[in-house]
Amino acid sequence: MNKLRTLIVMAALVVSGVAMAQDKPYLTAEDVTIGEDRTGVLKISMVSDEKMMSTNFGLYLPEGIAIDSVYNAKKDKWSKTYEVETDLLDGDFTQSYNEREGYVLCVYFPSGEFTYYAASGVLAEITLKANDTVADGTYEGSLKTIGIANKDAVSVNQGKIPDVTFKIKVGKTTGVKSAVNGADDDALYDLQGRKVTNPQKGGVYVKKGKKVVR
Repeated sequence: MNKLRTLIVMAALVVSGVAMAQDKPYLTAEDVTIGEDRTGVLKISMVSDEKMMSTNFGLYLPEGIAIDSVYNAKKDKWSKTYEVETDLLDGDFTQSYNEREGYVLCVYFPSGEFTYYAASGVLAEITLKANDTVADGTYEGSLKTIGIANKDAVSVNQGKIPDVTFKIKVGKTTGVKSAVNGADDDALYDLQGRKVTNPQKGGVYVKKGKKVVR
């Protein structure tokens, strides 16, 4: 009886292991490096076995970092016009801010054709821009898949695609110590490298590359 129970448990583990493999389609996001011009490119790709007809996803971005522009290959320039051409589509891009959930909603869909060029490839190249209050360091963004629709306009894997995290590296160097490379050497930063203007009593901060307690 015990052997039978063991076999049943092992079989269940095998089945659950297969189920844990991510079903297609799904989205991936590459890490971003933001340089001296305060901008960097976020590449988002789709992995799929069939051509899709629309994709919408949310981007959770750290405070002070926002979408600056979207690449338009047809016009060979970065612009804020919402016509796009990537590996997957020649179409349109829209964005709006979801205040309740706190993400920027990005929607990509083809214009003229009903489906994307291909099943898999780069879906979006989005320029992120960090404002002057963002200190050098490494931050984290998140990609939330809202929906992917197939050629029949039916949502695929609705609610089954996990969020994807990606790193955003700001400046020439990364880490907490890099936060003190600016001109204001007496400035305080939190442990995530963000400049602090109103430090709290008893809080742990970074000043001139060293941890301090206020």
